Amino acid sequence: MRLAVRNVFGRRPGDTPVRGQVQASGLELERHKPYDEGDELRYLDWNAYARLDQMLVRQFRAEREAPVHVFVDGSASMASPPQDRKFEFAIGLALSLAYVAVRHHNPVRIVCLQRRSEGEHDAAAGDYGASPLIRFPALVQRLADFCARVAPHGDTVLESGIQAYAQSHAVPGLAVVISDFLIEQGAARSLLHGLLGRGYEVAALRPIGAAERDPSRVFQRARVRDVETGREKFVRLSPANLALYQQAVGEHLGQLERDCADNASLFSTCDIEAGLEHCVFGQLPRVGLLH
Repeated sequence: MRLAVRNVFGRRPGDTPVRGQVQASGLELERHKPYDEGDELRYLDWNAYARLDQMLVRQFRAEREAPVHVFVDGSASMASPPQDRKFEFAIGLALSLAYVAVRHHNPVRIVCLQRRSEGEHDAAAGDYGASPLIRFPALVQRLADFCARVAPHGDTVLESGIQAYAQSHAVPGLAVVISDFLIEQGAARSLLHGLLGRGYEVAALRPIGAAERDPSRVFQRARVRDVETGREKFVRLSPANLALYQQAVGEHLGQLERDCADNASLFSTCDIEAGLEHCVFGQLPRVGLLH
């Protein structure tokens, strides 16, 4: 499988081929051209000369890197409801996409977006933690080690975390944002605008599990606490209340999809109950992120 990166980014040589564009050296032959005075002799095709008695110069397919930046929401809401294991699913998805990227020579980094505690780093570093940038499949374990040290906590800092990261890393690429997007209305649209304005292609992935879709699987009457703000409220899941909740969830997912469509970005809900394999081999190819 490949990540469907529509454009190329940066100017340094890499291993992402660009059809129709040629360069003097590379891994994949694009075409031959007649030898002209000044062409480097080392690119002459001596086999063609022996067969055809013509001096032909090999030209290779142009190659550019397409960096992949996988942003994972590390806020406390990604651990709620605990039955869904939303954050664990998001990490598995991030590592899966990272592996696909480096298998096709695209450098990749995983970025965890979460509020940094005082003293954890200097305030200018921003609300994120970043793994090393890797370019080879043998180094994927470094990404796994980074993810193993992360636990969800604090309030959601998607926009400020991504903004701080983008200011510190000048080369754009494909940005995959994995989050529950439980943020203020309009914030997702602003986040997309910010990434697109910096030259990124964007895909937004929204993991959702059975308990989040239908909380009656977990409780009927309970005092519910917001894990990010600490506010509490007594909730009784009558049929009418449950219907209102499920309507709100549907509107939330629909608004995310519309925001992405309006900003030429990919969007997919990721069904946690169906499993990671179903997401990678079924849902993501359907929306065009993988092929």
